[in-house]
Amino acid sequence: MPIINRIAEFREEMAEWRRHIHAHPETAFEEHRTADFVAAKLTDFGIAIDRGLARTGVVGTLKGNHGDGPAIGLRADMDALDIEEKGDHAHISTNPGKMHACGHDGHTTMLLGAARYLAETRNFAGTVHFIFQPAEEHAGGGREMVADGLFDKFPCDTVWGMHNFPGQDLGTFEVCAGPAMAAADTLEIWVRGKGTHAAFPHEGQDVIVAASQLVTALQTVTSRTMDPLEAVVCSITQMHAGETYNIIPDDIVLRGTVRTFKPALQELAEATIKRIGAGIATMFDITVDVGYTRGYPATINDTVESAYAARIAADTAVYQATGCRACRQTGYHGRHGIFEMMEMNYEVRQMMLKACSSGEIGEAARRHGMRTLGEDGWRLVRKGITTPKEVMRVTKDQTLGEPPRAGETAAVEDPANTALAPELTVSD
Repeated sequence: MPIINRIAEFREEMAEWRRHIHAHPETAFEEHRTADFVAAKLTDFGIAIDRGLARTGVVGTLKGNHGDGPAIGLRADMDALDIEEKGDHAHISTNPGKMHACGHDGHTTMLLGAARYLAETRNFAGTVHFIFQPAEEHAGGGREMVADGLFDKFPCDTVWGMHNFPGQDLGTFEVCAGPAMAAADTLEIWVRGKGTHAAFPHEGQDVIVAASQLVTALQTVTSRTMDPLEAVVCSITQMHAGETYNIIPDDIVLRGTVRTFKPALQELAEATIKRIGAGIATMFDITVDVGYTRGYPATINDTVESAYAARIAADTAVYQATGCRACRQTGYHGRHGIFEMMEMNYEVRQMMLKACSSGEIGEAARRHGMRTLGEDGWRLVRKGITTPKEVMRVTKDQTLGEPPRAGETAAVEDPANTALAPELTVSD
């Protein structure tokens, strides 16, 4: 399923939307201009809108032309970060100290693009709610939308979202079934004692030594308290104390983070940290105050829906043969991507290569920009690159070998939606 022609037609408009949003970044619960922009676009698309959830949230609702069906939510975040943008590009931030450094301008644009296409076609049964969330960065905008009645007003059977990931290969998707991102809690621990001159430590209560012992003891939260098969992280990332080299200070503050996937482990981690803090306080005759703040809960993706998303992503990101006899014989047609093709055993790959060299399939693939299985795919097979990891190591700048022989490319049954195909390769 290559990129749909209609979406390809307005991709330049989407680029302009993204640049406009990027040039006018707004942080948590201040996304008024962005929300106005989103609402105006949805209205232009003929989508009913609702505003005001979590102050600046926007929700658009669209019903399909094929009757009743499931209600799904498609979600994107709109807020920026408190970062000064540097550079001289035309769409640089016009708001000092604010920048779309996390890509939410892209997320908003992607969802607007999806909304436009679905509004034009309405080729589905059921309802789509387009959820534009404010304040994703540290401020819990999603929680605020839910508290304001998001799912009471707009019931959803499932909610779908995605996030860009700098460093990931262009044109690829990553889908994680089950636990995907841990709950992120924060620690702020104050250790208070009695300051003294460094030459007379016996006259004070040394918070530096006590805090050092505390940091060491906290390493046992994971290693000696949690089941080794569970995933828990406790990290101290800051220690601040003192103003001069010859005075032991009165206090020191430690800050850090705890990451867990399960509420029970979150409870155990908090209780263990507080117990260790109390023990250190007794040991050194000082005061230890543990501040433990619950942040975002863990992201746990539904395994069934994740598998479905992975299949759709494979169809979208990578082209595959649908008209080749060998593909039909082996069942690798229609809904399967090149990564699954590359995992076939040697005999199956040879069968496909023989069939694709037999003259049954001509030059149609090349004419329509079908490159992945046709050119690059067969070159990879010839070179023995047969697993997803090996495929991902190959970049478009590498030479994969000689061009394929005539008739060696795989044909496509419906090349109508291949407007962007020449830009996509296996490594993309």
